[in-house]
Amino acid sequence: MNVFTKIKQIIIDSFYPKHIKCICCKEELKSRNVYDMCEDCYSTLPFIKHNFCIRCGLKFEKDGSGTCLNCKATNFSFEFARSAVNFDDKVIPVIHKFKYARYKFLAEPLSYLLYDTLLTQDWKIDLICYVPLFSKREKERGYNQSRELANNLSTLSNIPVFDDIERTRDTPTQTKLSRKERQENVKDCFKVTNKSRIKNLNILIIDDVFTTGSTSNEISKELKKSGANKVYVLTVAHAGFKQKI
Repeated sequence: MNVFTKIKQIIIDSFYPKHIKCICCKEELKSRNVYDMCEDCYSTLPFIKHNFCIRCGLKFEKDGSGTCLNCKATNFSFEFARSAVNFDDKVIPVIHKFKYARYKFLAEPLSYLLYDTLLTQDWKIDLICYVPLFSKREKERGYNQSRELANNLSTLSNIPVFDDIERTRDTPTQTKLSRKERQENVKDCFKVTNKSRIKNLNILIIDDVFTTGSTSNEISKELKKSGANKVYVLTVAHAGFKQKI
């Protein structure tokens, strides 16, 4: 960590002190809690608890059931995906700070949202996996946000983390790509380096945001090809996909 990065981290820690200010509104917390949120912000989080796609967990804008258009158009390799909250205006700034601005400490409170959601599922999980970053990208970012979430969730759930998966090439950001372009962008870019460890086991993939599911699906394919039994996906937020399927 260079001098500039250390100074930046000191500024972040002083402006956004852990367990003292709400991670959403930045107001001082009246009492500590595992989510590091004030009562108002936590109570208004866009939780996804009902009225969602049974396959990927997308919250329907109107009352509905069954599967969403994205799931109908995609042959997913994972069994089910779930997200704790919608990727709305309250959640977006927190995720962006965690992902791009070195607010690494946010992994701890966000992992509690993951854990709460995991407890509502009847999945039998043997190992926790995360979305690997290409080495150059991780070095630039300072850490892998998905790994940080996975490690914290492992501590809460006592489920071991599976680290033996790597990203074999750097890929452009998915942000402005269509669903088909996203699928092509991540095609064949993951590799399991210790297949014997996952044989016949159920794996949980952890990430920050679910959009089209292209990245999680590609990892799921590789895990199953390498011997995994079932694969599930759990993310902090679900962004949906607004472009035409």
